[in-house]
Formats: sequence, structure tokens, C-alpha cells
Amino acid sequence: MILLHGDDETSSRKRLNLLMEQAKKEGSEIHLLEGKDINLTDLSQIVNSTGFFNTTRTIVILELFSLSVSANKTKILDFLKKNVKENIIVWEGSSVNGQTLKSFSGLKSEIFKTPVKIFNFVEQIRPNNQTTILKLYAEILDTGAAAEYLFIMIIRQIRLLIIYKSTPTSSSLNSWTIKNLLPQAKLFTLDELLHLHHRLYDIDKSIKTGTSPIPLYDHLLSFFLEL
Repeated sequence: MILLHGDDETSSRKRLNLLMEQAKKEGSEIHLLEGKDINLTDLSQIVNSTGFFNTTRTIVILELFSLSVSANKTKILDFLKKNVKENIIVWEGSSVNGQTLKSFSGLKSEIFKTPVKIFNFVEQIRPNNQTTILKLYAEILDTGAAAEYLFIMIIRQIRLLIIYKSTPTSSSLNSWTIKNLLPQAKLFTLDELLHLHHRLYDIDKSIKTGTSPIPLYDHLLSFFLEL
């Protein structure tokens, strides 16, 4: 059993896709299950069934550990602890507490962390800070990071700022996140953040629909210069 988790969702999804592609090439049957929809009976049947022509099975479970506590979740986790040697991949879009994993003897954990420099980069998105943000943008791209990944992180940061400005006491923000958002949030009004979010939406739409001949890299340059 392999657990892919961490806050670097882009990298962990790439790793998941790679593992699934490898499994397919090896002739394994892929069973993709959503954590929120899974039940013990179905999972047990898949694990204990025999595939066509005795092919192997690879079971992929999405977002299981992050589910709220329930009797069903407890049963599923207990089952996985007893079948940790099976070809099972669990993907999480956030980090799983190490204490939680101690009871999974034999589990292979791969954690994907967003580099600190990228967090520093998105925290520099503020008015009249073009020199710093453009310098960091170039440096991060030089390390091999994709503009698409930075775009996702920028959208995430703007959304967090909007949540904070809209509802400072929102339960979706922990104290550590609020502490890091506060200096940046003071520099924007809620209307300004909503405008930036709409601007990012327009960029995303133009790229996905193919209506813009300009690459994402250049769109982001314009976005920074407009701050």
C-alpha cells in the first residue's frame, strides 16, 4: 500500500498518474474509488476477487484519510491495516498526520511538500511590488517549476485572502494560516481581491478554451505588472 499526500497537489497527482500508467502497462486492472463513496463490502470484494486471466489489481482510493470521523471510515482503515501489502494507492490532497500512520505497518508513505520559496513568492503578491515578484518568478521557473503550478498556487492564495477578508473568523482558516495572511491582507480591499480573482479566472478560461494565443507565462507577467 502506498500513500501519496502533502500540500503539493500538483506533484502528488503527477506521481499518482505515473503509478497508474505503470500499473496499466504491467497489465494490472485499475479500480478507482472515491473515499467519500467507498464501503467495506465493495472494497473487500475487489481486494479478494480474481481478475480476468488472473490479472493483478491496483486499487486507487482518493481522499480517504481527510474524511470526517465515522464508523464506515474506521472500518475501511482497519481493513486497510490488515491488507497493507495489497496493490493499493491512497491519494490525499493534504498531509496525513504521522501519528495516524503509525498503525499501518508496512505502509509506504510519499509526502509532497510545496517548497518554502513558492509560499514566499505568493505572499509577495501585493501592490507596487513588481520588482520583487518578477525576480522571484524568474528564479522559481529557473528551478524547473511550471508556470501552471505557480498559477494554481496564486489562485489558492487569492482565494485564502478573499476568505479572510470576507470572514476573518472562518473555521476553514487555522491560526497559522491567518497569521501568514494578515500582513498581505491589510494591503488589499475585498473588492480588489475579487477583481484579481476574476482576472485569474479570465486567464484560465482563455487558456483552456484556446481563445488566447498568449502563453500562460506571459499572462502571469501581465498580471504581476498590473498589481
